[in-house]
Amino acid sequence: MPELFSIPVEDIVPNPDQPREDFDQVEIKSLAESIKTHGLVQPITVEERDGHYVLIDGERRWRAVKSLGRATISAVVRTYDEKPVDRLAQAVVANLQRADLNPIEEGKAFKKLRQAGMKQVDIAMMVGKSMSHVSFRIKLLEFEPEIQELFAERKLPIDPATIYKIFELPADVRVKMLRNFAANGTSTAVIRRTVTKYLNRAELVDVPLSGRKHAPAAIMREMSEENRMMTLAGKEGGLPDWELIHQAARETCRDCSLNNVASAQMCRDCPAVELLKRLNRIVSEKV
Repeated sequence: MPELFSIPVEDIVPNPDQPREDFDQVEIKSLAESIKTHGLVQPITVEERDGHYVLIDGERRWRAVKSLGRATISAVVRTYDEKPVDRLAQAVVANLQRADLNPIEEGKAFKKLRQAGMKQVDIAMMVGKSMSHVSFRIKLLEFEPEIQELFAERKLPIDPATIYKIFELPADVRVKMLRNFAANGTSTAVIRRTVTKYLNRAELVDVPLSGRKHAPAAIMREMSEENRMMTLAGKEGGLPDWELIHQAARETCRDCSLNNVASAQMCRDCPAVELLKRLNRIVSEKV
């Protein structure tokens, strides 16, 4: 069992190679309360360098103890004679073993290791992941910063096959789509269908974003009053009030994953449009 030392909290500095970038303050506060009640169950690990100590493992514990105003912390002191890349590798492994890193942090850590000279196969073996896992996490770093943040916050599903298809989209369309997907909590299956539909579309975006005449809400707005099913509303077996249906159509368009990027042809192919066409035909026959 390694020897434990009581080290001044103020003599410890964060690891510059720490792959973890985000520290949840609520989580830190909760950890501090636990340490206050039960003590520090697991000591931190540090390396002594030039008269101070650099964190190798346990930055959240160190932050929690520091927030309590304590002067010292229990630590294992290690000496590393290896290259800086080995220090980075140690920090990456320590975090991955607790599944602390989000996908973007993983990608940045793997990229650092690659830039430091490690082969991808060695990285995969070191962290206990497949080579495809390592390469895919690095691939995520090719997304725009805004989209990387959504992946970091786990607001978008991680599905390699779907994401590689997303990279085929134009950059501006990709950002708009993923922003909508994240806001609506869209499932992987729906994302895949939407992206495939866009890539297979019959024509390019051909109308202004606000001028799609074949969207559900637009179709309902342009229907004549005599075809608005008002004569059936309220009757036994009748249809809901027109305004309710119109509201549902507006919300359907608003929440559509292709909103702001769809072409007129894509709106024509929308199942909601087909539903409205059939409602209009049925009502026309009854009136």
